[in-house]
Amino acid sequence: MTGSLVFKGVKPSSYKSFSVDETSWPPRFWKVLVRFETGAEMAFVDSRRFGRFELVDDPAREEPVRSLGDDAYLELGTVEGLHEKLSKRKQAIKAVLLDQKLLSGIGNWVADEVLYHSRIHPEVSSSSLTLKQTKSLHASITTVLKTAVEAEADASKFPRSWLFHYRWTGKKPSKIASGDQ
Repeated sequence: MTGSLVFKGVKPSSYKSFSVDETSWPPRFWKVLVRFETGAEMAFVDSRRFGRFELVDDPAREEPVRSLGDDAYLELGTVEGLHEKLSKRKQAIKAVLLDQKLLSGIGNWVADEVLYHSRIHPEVSSSSLTLKQTKSLHASITTVLKTAVEAEADASKFPRSWLFHYRWTGKKPSKIASGDQ
C-alpha cells in the first residue's frame, strides 16, 4: 500500500514505518490538498510516489473501481461460494487472494496472515483446495480482517501470535510483538 489520506486536525493513523507529522500542515510529501466548503482540509500524502489520486464523477462506473471484486470484509459470501470461485483458478492461492478482481481488500500482509492461520502454503494451486481448506481460509479471512478493522490497523493491537509482527524484522519479534513500545 502506498499513499494516505490525512485530515487537518485529526490524528493520522500510523502504519509501521509510515507516519505523518500532525503538527505541520500541509504534511510532508503531500501531493493533493482538498479544501472543503466546511473549512475542513484533506491531503493525499505519498512519500514513495506510487499512489494515485483521481477525481471522477461516479467511481463505481469508472476503472479501476468498477472491476473490483466483492469486498473481502463486507461481502465475503459463503464458504461454498468462495470455494467455487477458487476452484476456477489454477494460480497459486496467494496470487489469487491478491487479485482485486476476485476479492478486493486483501493485500500482501493480509494474504500472508490469512494463509498462515489457515495453514495453507502460498504456492498451492487455488483449484486444488479442498472444501475443508476453503472453510479454514474463509474463517481466517473473516478473523484477520475483523481484527484489523477493529484495531483500526494499529499494529500494537494485533495479537502477538500473528505473523505480521515478524514480517519486516528479520524473523525477530517486532518491538510491538515483544511488548516494547
